[in-house]
Amino acid sequence: MLADPASGRFITSDGKPVTDAFVGWRNAAIMAGHWALHGFGLFVVAEKRSGRYGRTGGTVVAAWLAGL
Repeated sequence: MLADPASGRFITSDGKPVTDAFVGWRNAAIMAGHWALHGFGLFVVAEKRSGRYGRTGGTVVAAWLAGL
């Protein structure tokens, strides 16, 4: 999903699809770490009819933590 130009532009920090294996691994580690630290995070959803997919869920952004 991160490598797909149609969806990667919405879910990567720079709006570009992931083409480097290290960047893909880093993104996966960040997501896994978020789940481990906070108990929630993003996950993939798929629409069966069209085959379209995307991410949904909650995240904690560092700027939000400053107000806690």
